[in-house]
Amino acid sequence: MDNANLESLKLSPGRLNPKFSPTVTDYTVMLSSAATQVKVEAMTADEEASYELKGMEGARVVQLKEGKNDVIVEVTAPNGNTKHYKVVITRLPANLAELSNLTLSQGKLDRVYQKKFSE
Repeated sequence: MDNANLESLKLSPGRLNPKFSPTVTDYTVMLSSAATQVKVEAMTADEEASYELKGMEGARVVQLKEGKNDVIVEVTAPNGNTKHYKVVITRLPANLAELSNLTLSQGKLDRVYQKKFSE
């Protein structure tokens, strides 16, 4: 009766990084500028436990601003114990046109890839 774990946590759109695990409490998600909201779906490990999105007054859809958006999922076990899962959702600006990574299937780069390097 003191289980405040989630069994699952999903965002739509979006993919959690790292992949969801009940013991991991910090996640990140990167979304394009086209994503203006995200739906949060969770299932508690204990069927008598409950969860809420902090500051959302029962809502399961989060409106996104450009940049970082913190979503806290608070799980409450039947005995009152709580556990927080934090998801930092980054909504990219519409004018951002840079690579986050670069990998070659053959050969190698002359220098280490740098996101801000443009020569």
